Order: sequence, then structure tokens, then C-alpha cells
Amino acid sequence: MVAAAGVAVSAASGCSLLDTEFSVGDCVSVKSGFTNDGIEKADCSDGGSVDRFSGDGFYRVVSVEDYLSNCNRGQMEFNHEPHDKTYCLSSLSAR
Repeated sequence: MVAAAGVAVSAASGCSLLDTEFSVGDCVSVKSGFTNDGIEKADCSDGGSVDRFSGDGFYRVVSVEDYLSNCNRGQMEFNHEPHDKTYCLSSLSAR
């Protein structure tokens, strides 16, 4: 699934169930894949670029919601099934 600002991204697999859940204020990197998408912790100073086509890049978690919830307009929704959460993300370049 192609990721872009304001578009939901589903991650059904690809992350271990032991992965740390993310909190508001955490910086994460998002990478789209052919069969799944990935999200992992990142250093906030790693950058702020986001690929406009794929949505890959660096984001800050602005809210953590129940799985398959909607985020505010302009935020990227990352539906993470292993955590049973939806992470609402804002591009680091939009600070």
C-alpha cells in the first residue's frame, strides 16, 4: 500500500511482537514494502525528508489511537496490527 500524508498505512506483519510500542513525541521512520510496511524508532535529528510518492521518511508520533482509528487531516495514519494501535504521524519537516 502506498503511504502518503493523510493516507492510512497498514502493517499486518514485518515487525516482531516484541517490538516496543511508540509514544507521543517519539520519532519514527516509515518504510513501505511490497507485502508490508515498517515503522521503527528513529533519532529526531536523522532528518525531515518524506518521499511524496511512497510516504517513506521520518515522522513524529503526535497521537496514539485505537487500531483503525482516524487521525486529524494532514497527519499520516499508520495502522500497526501487532501493537493494535493507530499511530498518527506528522512529518519532521513540518515542524
